[in-house]
Amino acid sequence: MKVSVVYLTLLFIVACQHGNNRSGRNNISVQTTEVETLSSEVNIISPTPETQLQNHGRNEIIHGVGGAKLRIGDTRSRTLETLGDPSEEYDLGGQRCDYVEMHWIDIKHGGDGIYAFFREGKVNQLRFSSSLYRTPEGIGLYSSPVEVRNVYKKRKRLHELQEYILENSAQQYNGSEDLIFWVDQNQGIAFEFYFDRNQRKRLLWSIEIFEPNTPFLPDTCVLYPKKFTKIGNVSLE
Repeated sequence: MKVSVVYLTLLFIVACQHGNNRSGRNNISVQTTEVETLSSEVNIISPTPETQLQNHGRNEIIHGVGGAKLRIGDTRSRTLETLGDPSEEYDLGGQRCDYVEMHWIDIKHGGDGIYAFFREGKVNQLRFSSSLYRTPEGIGLYSSPVEVRNVYKKRKRLHELQEYILENSAQQYNGSEDLIFWVDQNQGIAFEFYFDRNQRKRLLWSIEIFEPNTPFLPDTCVLYPKKFTKIGNVSLE
């Protein structure tokens, strides 16, 4: 919009000076060309993960990027600098899953806090389960599937959501029913739903962020007897 205003203003000046100052007209034409070239250069610049996080609040979760100032690809040292020492840390290196897990417990805001999963020394997946962290559209802890579906319907991206079930994941604390995941692989975000026995419906428990267009598994790894099975596209209703 700013480029268009500048362009029209310059055309107006050219019209006013036509016939009286041909050399001035030529100078203005050069300036117009420079503005148009700058515009094309700006359009092809993609925002970096750092810029994307800076443009949002600290507590917003950005698909394919991160949240809470953490980013996919962060090193261990930067992660500790950002969130401090974790409440728990597990090193599963050399085992089947082969990752390091850091967990920051957040009892105050419900859920079970923030998880960072490292492979080869860098964050390759993040999990947020706290009322403190939400997407820019307001999706977060205890959101309903309907709310998530409506966001994707409004953005005309519902066809990109795939539904999965984590078989044999049913536990008393998650409603004694297997967990359901809605995964947007193209954008690098997954929504985990548990069954709330009090409300008799599914609610969102966590949001996981991963590198866009890469395979997704809950917490980066699924071990027997659990099995991550695709159901199909998320339904319109």
